[in-house]
Amino acid sequence: MQGKLFVISAPSGAGKTTLVNALLHEVGDSLSLKRVITYTTRSMGLGEEPGVDYHFISVQEFEHKIQQRFFLEWSVVYGTYYGSPASLIAQCKEGSSSILIVDSLGAQTVRAQVPDAIFIWIYTKGIDVLRERLILRGRDSQEKIEKLLLLAEQEMISEQKNRFFSHHIDNNVFKVALNALKMIVCESLLQKSRKEPLEAAIEE
Repeated sequence: MQGKLFVISAPSGAGKTTLVNALLHEVGDSLSLKRVITYTTRSMGLGEEPGVDYHFISVQEFEHKIQQRFFLEWSVVYGTYYGSPASLIAQCKEGSSSILIVDSLGAQTVRAQVPDAIFIWIYTKGIDVLRERLILRGRDSQEKIEKLLLLAEQEMISEQKNRFFSHHIDNNVFKVALNALKMIVCESLLQKSRKEPLEAAIEE
């Protein structure tokens, strides 16, 4: 049984991680759905836990893993490394369904290797909303926030001009966005469960 991979991307501050965590809290166990824990060289933020939010490793460790071809995709954002483990492909083939949170470039790399993944873009009404959320998050300096907002603007313009993601969710009202995400995930997994017995019957 092939598992499903859901790839979630969004500009910084759009609330993708909060949405995914809420989704998994509500339906993760019942759907046997887990989040892929990615790797980063950034410092651990207030309230974050290693192995839960990220695998926090050194630059040297990250670069060693690159040489070992450990990552499915990886990138450097303003001096910080981020990467997704290639092992998620094998887990998917073994029947595990997962949610992967990556940036938009990372999502494009993933599609080249997992073309049947479900790609979801989370967005908000504009840069001002993102700026307010990043400030409230209290994790980044003002200089870093402005850099993240510049990158966010580029990502939003790119997605508007050349739509890459199959699904778009407006995270202006959290409960509405969560329900939309839940519907996409549940419908995709239910289609998978309905399709498999049908294919087995056809083969017989």
